[in-house]
Amino acid sequence: MTEQNVAKRFYISLPDGIADELARWADSEGNKPTTLAAFLVERAIRERLERIEQAKTDK
Repeated sequence: MTEQNVAKRFYISLPDGIADELARWADSEGNKPTTLAAFLVERAIRERLERIEQAKTDK
């Protein structure tokens, strides 16, 4: 049996203004706020991991 990638769910709360901006941004791209939020979190984490890896190679 092979291991499958399983998406994990996280529930977050955002301040009203930020949630409204997220909804507007997602709507402007024809997307759902949850999909955009997931993309943004993934991108931030990948960028952080790249910075950590770069710091290791700079030593």
